[in-house]
Amino acid sequence: MKLFNLSKCGFLPLLPLCITLFFTNHTKAQVKVWNNSNVTIGWANTAPNENLNVHGDSYFKPSSSTYGSSITGFHFRNYHNNVTATGTTGTTWYNEPMLWCQWSKTAWIGTANEEIYRVFATRLYASDGMVHTSDRRLKTNITEWEGSALTKINNLKVYRYDMDPTKFQNVPEEKKAVIAEEAKNKIGFIAQELQEEFPELVKPIPGTEYLGVDYTMMIPVLLEAINEQQALILELQEKILKLEGK
Repeated sequence: MKLFNLSKCGFLPLLPLCITLFFTNHTKAQVKVWNNSNVTIGWANTAPNENLNVHGDSYFKPSSSTYGSSITGFHFRNYHNNVTATGTTGTTWYNEPMLWCQWSKTAWIGTANEEIYRVFATRLYASDGMVHTSDRRLKTNITEWEGSALTKINNLKVYRYDMDPTKFQNVPEEKKAVIAEEAKNKIGFIAQELQEEFPELVKPIPGTEYLGVDYTMMIPVLLEAINEQQALILELQEKILKLEGK
């Protein structure tokens, strides 16, 4: 049995200086410091590349003395699943990391004042909708739409397509078939074509050479086009009534 002070292992941002840890160098030790000074928690037979490597599920919970005895925590755990691209049960099992809250609907990611700047994901599910901040008090340089949205929309083409599965990088070999299946039967625009009419809706994807489309911002444009179309319908109705009255 040896005595080891974590303050000598680069853990100052994570743990108080006063924490001292007893460990053994046995190959099946649950806490082990390797020759490269990195630490594993849980059984491991090879030295990790990370300063701290945890084998098995991890549970994090704030101090009850600070937040009370009813506080919740969250887990980093393995999700062993066999869900296919269509959401049904398949025959192939996948092991994937998961952030799991202690009780349903109790975890936050950031706050309104401490936002996550960017989130990259293949698919997002929201059981209660998605809310976009749109308060007038948060906006400046407000001007009304100018020009004909309807004319611009008439210049657009809508496509059916499959995403190119060869463009997906760093995907586990056993998961490629599922991801390729999910990438089929899409409906949307071509970003380069949309950019010609609505450059505000097309954004470069950080870290890549590709373009993305803000489909949510397309909604007010479509509403403006509907308003234009409705005004045209009313104008034609008035003309028809005048002709019928003659």
